[in-house]
Amino acid sequence: MKYVKYITYIIIIILVITMIFLFINEAQTQKPLVMSVVEINNQQISVEIAKTTAEQAKGLGLRSSLAADSGMLFRFKEKQIRFFWMKDMEFPLDIIWIADNKIVGIAAEVAAPIPGQDNLPSYSSGMPVSDVLEVNAGYCASHNIKTGDLVTLKLK
Repeated sequence: MKYVKYITYIIIIILVITMIFLFINEAQTQKPLVMSVVEINNQQISVEIAKTTAEQAKGLGLRSSLAADSGMLFRFKEKQIRFFWMKDMEFPLDIIWIADNKIVGIAAEVAAPIPGQDNLPSYSSGMPVSDVLEVNAGYCASHNIKTGDLVTLKLK
């Protein structure tokens, strides 16, 4: 009888520790992305910043839309040629390639893939970049954003 009580207590302690671990792990994976503002041509774009590999891999995938005047900024520690694809995207984008706080290229009106589409195309910066900004398709054209424009990141 003494051993049954002892084993019951051990099982309860293990369950409590497991629940605490799962709760902490879930809280860590649900952290919202850092928000900031990017300014191009006096246009303020509210952005989520994707810094970690996990955040960058997910990107804007599996979202149904993106608010007007908003986007996602991918920040990289090293400048290099970057390749992006539209995996799990449900809406089209403009992809803005940035190096040394200047736009060095734009992939405009990049279409979302057809559901179930295999062999997704990739889009290349063509030159080393440190940042990539994704905004709604047509944003660059409607706001006269072009290669050579300066980009300012305003950290909150």
